This record gives sequence, structure tokens and C-alpha cells, in this order.
Amino acid sequence: MKEKIKNIGAYYNQTTNIVTGHLKRLLGNTSTIDEEIKVWEKWINIWSQFTLESFLESNIDAIKAKVPEDSRQDLDMATLAKLLPWSNDAVRGYAVFTYIPFLHNSLTKYLRVQLGHWWSADMHCLVGGMHSLADGFFSDDVLKTDDLVKHAQAFKLSYYSLPSRPNDDWVKVSCYGKSDQSLPVYTYTARVQAVDVESERKGTDLPPLGQLTKESIITHYGDVFKPGRGKPLGDPLHIEVDPSVKPV
Repeated sequence: MKEKIKNIGAYYNQTTNIVTGHLKRLLGNTSTIDEEIKVWEKWINIWSQFTLESFLESNIDAIKAKVPEDSRQDLDMATLAKLLPWSNDAVRGYAVFTYIPFLHNSLTKYLRVQLGHWWSADMHCLVGGMHSLADGFFSDDVLKTDDLVKHAQAFKLSYYSLPSRPNDDWVKVSCYGKSDQSLPVYTYTARVQAVDVESERKGTDLPPLGQLTKESIITHYGDVFKPGRGKPLGDPLHIEVDPSVKPV
């Protein structure tokens, strides 16, 4: 396995992908929404027994002790045994590499991000705040009060935007239907207005670290240095230090 691992980030991904793959295999054996919900609960109950730190430092025997035998057939135990345990230095190195100080949090808390892809580099800020998302469905007569269905579960929220047409942004929300067909799959679409923060940056992308200049920063973050926002480029601050005081 060592020759396949390029860096500590890849090492982490390979290790945790075994756990997320476990969930995907379990879900592959379901046929109804109710079964999917039970699988999620089962998976969370198993892996929430570990913190991120305790999981990475566990050997395969510790994994077997907490994963029921009937759930191991969907878990790649052989590969996991080759990847675990991590050394203490590797765990600390990963924490520094990724700026994660709280290794004692539940393993499932960290994995839900890579499972759900809850964020991306292209995220937008809705004008007026997140409540404007709900307003968008009612203000344009997309929904009426009678359209609301209690306990409906949204499974997908898609956002669409063209930088050249900011007033034509729209969002689509898809909700699960019922397995007995009493409630079909619903998809609602509404107009929203969003601001792409990154597209408002002036100039091109910043150069890599080590090649940054004062001019490139001022150009890229020009909105920060607009008049009326303090005096960021004014006289430098000078702090007098008592030479007789020993630094702590």
C-alpha cells in the first residue's frame, strides 16, 4: 500500500473511504426509503463509537470488536487492516496539515462532509440571507400553503447561476416520495438572487505563496481597500518595546 500513497491527504482518503464505502454497500442492498433510513442509523451507530483519532489509531482487532459480524461482509476488512493503525506522528501530522484541532470529535461527523459534499469552492451567498430561499418559493407563487406536505424529506437541492445573468439565478429542491406511492417525488423550482463573491474580486487569481506582492493583493482584494474602510495602506504602526523585558 505504501507505494500507492502519495501524501498524508491521500492516506486519509484511502483509510476513510473504506468506512464510507461500507455505507454505500449497505445502501446498495436496500429497496425502500425506510430501509435506507435504517441503514443510515445502523452505520452511524457503528462508526460513532470511534472518534477520528481513535479510529485512525485502532488496529483491525479494535475494529472487529465494534463492528458486528453481520456488517463485516460489506466492509473491506483486508484493505483496512493494511491501512490501520496510524502512528501517532501520522495523526498529528494530518491534524497540522488540514488545520483540524479537534480529533476527539465523532468519526461520522467528519465523514458526513465527504459523503454529502455539502460545500464547494463555488458556493454563493444569497442576497438577503438564507431566509430568502424560502421566500423565493412563495413570492413567485411557486408554492401555496396547501402545497406543503408534513414530514416530506428533501434529498437534493440544486443551485443554478450564470455570472453574466445574476438576476436569473434559480434553485431546485427535490423531495422524496412515499414507497406506497401515496406521495410522488416532488421537485420545486424558485427564483433566487445570489452574489458570487469570488466573481466580484478584481484582477486575476492570486499568485502562489512565496510570489505574493503588495500590488497583487491590493488588486485582488480591491474592495477591501476602498475609501471609507479605515486606512489599511496608511502610516505603519510602530510599537515601542522595552529592551530590558525578557520575551515570554
